[in-house]
Amino acid sequence: MAEWGVKGYVFRNWAETFACAPELYFTPKTKEDVRQILEQAKREGKTVRVTGNGYSPSDICCTDGYLIDMRRMDSIIHVDKSKCQVTVEAGMQITKLNMLLENEGMALSVLGAVSEVTIGGAISTGYHGTGANYGILSSYIVDLELLTASGEVMPLSHAQNEDIFKAAILSLGALGIILTVTLQCEPAFKLEKHDFPLTLDDVLENLETHVSSSEHFRFAWVPYTGHVLASHQSRTNKPISVKASWFWDTAVGYHLLEFLLWLR
Repeated sequence: MAEWGVKGYVFRNWAETFACAPELYFTPKTKEDVRQILEQAKREGKTVRVTGNGYSPSDICCTDGYLIDMRRMDSIIHVDKSKCQVTVEAGMQITKLNMLLENEGMALSVLGAVSEVTIGGAISTGYHGTGANYGILSSYIVDLELLTASGEVMPLSHAQNEDIFKAAILSLGALGIILTVTLQCEPAFKLEKHDFPLTLDDVLENLETHVSSSEHFRFAWVPYTGHVLASHQSRTNKPISVKASWFWDTAVGYHLLEFLLWLR
């Protein structure tokens, strides 16, 4: 097993606020690969951590033992269009899942601000979107498979091992390694979005009104000012009128903003 565990690898989280040098770094492709890594770790007395894209803003993935990167386990296992459910490997990124679901006429009910995260990492860390009537992504999990330190693959759901299931869908990786996940989706839908500037005081003073006036409300504070960019989104049957713009959404809305904040 050690022959495909990489020595000398340095892990850094996405924000580059934390880094570590695990003794061995693994990129398994199958459940059996992961099981063999855990067996070796047990024999050698090593600790194991699991990572995806490293978006967690903490050192939760850091270790001087074994680090398992799940991103190569990103296959779609089953699509049940009658139930609007999809089963995927836990290393699949939400960006890829969104494209697969679009082809099936389905969609996730909630999305967070970042989609370049793995399914396993997202549900383990409380990934969420907006909307008072919508739960976090973990609340849409139908079932999952969990590989424990003993090498046992546990099927978990509300009907099977329910107590462990409830713990596993926001476990920070403490219970084992999530291998596969079945998600409850819904038919694909469109959102109508309205963005506008407000003051922070206005948003806070009228927060309940904002939250209840659309399906999804959020606001982004402009650092060092009293201003925010507010956003309301609700489902609609209207035809799409504005297409995404890489220039405005990414070049200006992301990279230029980060550069300006860096100048501050």
